Amino acid sequence: MKIIDLSVTISEEIKEPLPTTIIYEDHKEGAKKMGGKLFEGLTDVFIENNGPAGELLTVTSHCGTHVDAPYHYFPTCEGKPSRTIDGFSMTVWF
Repeated sequence: MKIIDLSVTISEEIKEPLPTTIIYEDHKEGAKKMGGKLFEGLTDVFIENNGPAGELLTVTSHCGTHVDAPYHYFPTCEGKPSRTIDGFSMTVWF
């Protein structure tokens, strides 16, 4: 079977009506946030105050590669409730 990757990168550069935002946190910020949550408010528990770096993403369902179900466009289709994505068999896509 040949698999073709059609995925796109989640990025603030892709123009959408409701854009993606990404806030990058360095190791110092990660130490403060993770230490505070994991160790009851302590923020100086990591070596040299370097915790895990990370990203905070704000995304919508249009972020990245996706499939729109008929329900996305209108609540009914041919007089019946429109199908949602969980109403499709994944074998349809392969």
